Amino acid sequence: MTLSVIMPNYNHAKYLSESLGAITSQSCCATEILFIDDASTDNSIEVIKHFPQITLLQNPKNLGPIETMNRGIQESNSEYIAFCSADDIILPGFFEKAITFLNNHPEIGLCSGKTCHFKNTASDQLIPQRMPLGNKPRSFDAQTLPKIFKKTTYFIHTTCAIFRRKHLLEFGGLNPKLLSLSDWYLNCQIALKYGAAYLPHYFAAFRLHDESYSKKLKASPKQEEMFHALMEEIKETGPEWEKLVKKTGLLAHAGVRMVLFLAKHPEYRSYFPRAFLKKCQFHWSFLRKGKM
Repeated sequence: MTLSVIMPNYNHAKYLSESLGAITSQSCCATEILFIDDASTDNSIEVIKHFPQITLLQNPKNLGPIETMNRGIQESNSEYIAFCSADDIILPGFFEKAITFLNNHPEIGLCSGKTCHFKNTASDQLIPQRMPLGNKPRSFDAQTLPKIFKKTTYFIHTTCAIFRRKHLLEFGGLNPKLLSLSDWYLNCQIALKYGAAYLPHYFAAFRLHDESYSKKLKASPKQEEMFHALMEEIKETGPEWEKLVKKTGLLAHAGVRMVLFLAKHPEYRSYFPRAFLKKCQFHWSFLRKGKM
C-alpha cells in the first residue's frame, strides 16, 4: 500500500502547523506528502521547514487550487491519493480506516467518511455534521449507487475521502472550468462507474472562515460561468451520462445555488425529473428535523 497526500496552499501559513501536524500524526503514515505552494506571498515556505518529511513543490505563478491539485496527481507516485486542504484538518484514524477498507474491497473506487466543521480558530470545538447514511459501514457498487443518490443527500466529501490514483487519471483529473465543483463532479464520475464506500467515522473537519476558496466564489460572478460550464461538460460527456445525471437527480447534490440556477434557465428544465424534486423535498425535511 502506498499513499500520496496532496496539499495545495496559497497564503494559509497561519493554518499550516495544525493541518500538517494532523497529517504527520496519522496512525498510518503517508508514503509521500506533496505540499504544493501556489506562489504564496506569506511565510508558508518558512512554516513547512519544520516538517522535514514533506516534499515541497512550488508553482512559478499562481495557478489556483484546481490546477495545483492536478499537478499533485501527476507528480504523485502512489496507489492511493488523499487531498488535504491547507486550512482544514484531518482527524485521527482517517488514513488507516479508509485504506484498510479499500485494500479489502479492490472493486470499490473510493472510500469516504463523516465530517465536522469548526469556527475559524476553534478547532478544539468540532461540530459534527449529520450524514444521511447512518452509523453502519456502507458499500455501494455502480449498479446500486444511482438508487442511493436518488434518495439521499450527498455523502462524498473530498477532504475526507481516499481515491485510487488510476481512477483520477482515467477521468483526466479535475476540470479547471468547474472551479469549486470540479472535485464534486470528479467524485461523482468515479463513484458512478466504480462504486463508493462510506464509513461512519469522522475523517475531517472543515474550517469556517471568509478566506476559503468556495466562500469567495459564492460572491463572484464566476459562479454563473461555473454552472454553465458544468452543464456543457455533462452534455459533452455523452447521452448515457446525461441520462444518468437526470435519472438520479444528481445536480441536487451540487447545492442550493445550483438548484436555483437550473430553475431560472428553461433550457435545463429537463434536469427536474421526479427523482430530483423528491430529493429536494428530502433535503427540506432533513433540514427541518435538525439533522444536518
